[in-house]
Amino acid sequence: PGPDRLPWCGRKQRPETDTMVLEFRLDDPTPADPRRRWDTLAQATPLDTVRTLGSQGATLAVDGTRRGAIRANHSATHLLHRALKMVLGEHVKQAGSVVASDYLRFDFSHFSPLTHEQQEQVEDLVNGWVRENTEAQTRIMSLEDARKSGAVAMFGEKYGETVRVVTVHPQTTELCGGTHVASTSQIGLLTLLGEQSIGSGTRRVEALVSADAFQHLAAERALVNGLTTILKVQPDQLTDRVEKLVAQLKDAEKTIADLLRMAGKLGRQPYLEGLTNYLARPERNLPELLRMARIDRVEDELRHDL
Repeated sequence: PGPDRLPWCGRKQRPETDTMVLEFRLDDPTPADPRRRWDTLAQATPLDTVRTLGSQGATLAVDGTRRGAIRANHSATHLLHRALKMVLGEHVKQAGSVVASDYLRFDFSHFSPLTHEQQEQVEDLVNGWVRENTEAQTRIMSLEDARKSGAVAMFGEKYGETVRVVTVHPQTTELCGGTHVASTSQIGLLTLLGEQSIGSGTRRVEALVSADAFQHLAAERALVNGLTTILKVQPDQLTDRVEKLVAQLKDAEKTIADLLRMAGKLGRQPYLEGLTNYLARPERNLPELLRMARIDRVEDELRHDL
């Protein structure tokens, strides 16, 4: 860049600020006070800083890896916005967003929680567009022409007479001044982390893309593998197995509660309270302990006494 241009952008121009990289080439190999010299530059305006560093042989650059991650999250946000409209309805409007290098957050108008099926539909749409490897397009045009073209403008945002229109995929065209991927395949993958209400008629979703999404899915796979090992079932049997264990636990809790009520009438409360505490230990195998304790016999004895 020339002396009046910066290679990085601040938050006003982009979703998240760039990380600046400075490389110094000093004529004096032993500057008297480099810290004071940097403090003076940091207090200057950006362009003054560029001119000063340029005269001293410094190179200014951007952290390319971080910017690439921001690009992927930003472009994914555009695709996510469109997918939400297609799944939930055209009433969906953006109500805020955060685009960072390691995640994205999107707030939007909607009147009810998203079901698991709806979240899966949104993911499928976005990831389908990602796999199409469509080239992103950027155009500069008048605000009037942009609106005629159907470009989505953010509610409450102020625009000048000339605007930048970004088409990440043919399904979505928006007025946007931020940086984006060259093609949708650079997003890699999008996975939703969940959704929640943040106010009346406003929902929020968070998502990961690219390497962060793959790492998240790998962690979930490790969790499933651990549970299947403990419960000795296949992954597709995990839900049924957990449901059966929960049902057994509820039945056992009800049985114990009934026994405690009967034991209280016969003065046997201490015995059954001790048994309850023993069974409550997490390392116990509940069905086996119920057989060992022969609660059915205790129950028969109590009913006989009553």
